Amino acid sequence: MNEATESKSYADGEGETVSLKEYVDVRFASTVTLFETKIDAAEKAVSLASNTLSARLDLMNEFRAQLKDQVAGFFSRVEHETYIKSVDKDIRELREAKALLEGKASQNAVNFSTIIALLGVFLSAVALVHGFMK
Repeated sequence: MNEATESKSYADGEGETVSLKEYVDVRFASTVTLFETKIDAAEKAVSLASNTLSARLDLMNEFRAQLKDQVAGFFSRVEHETYIKSVDKDIRELREAKALLEGKASQNAVNFSTIIALLGVFLSAVALVHGFMK
């Protein structure tokens, strides 16, 4: 026989012999099965990672939409400055009104003191006139 087509036998450790072709075929089939298993696992991992990433991006888009809605309700700088000017004007008017009321209260106190002083002067004059007449 030719050496290229010659079949060699090998012992598998239990005393049985296996031809080289059968050994290579079995090893090749187990290697193919192993690689197919690894490829399936890698495809599942990619699919899971893709689903996880998709869910995460959906959550991020939802968060972004919430922030956009929140920002839509904020004052702009121009609106804020206009609002602050009107509030400052209102505060100034309230301070002026308070000062006016305090000034009126002080004027009332002065008027009351003047009336008491005039009443005291009048009573003193009556007492002097009464003292001279006796």
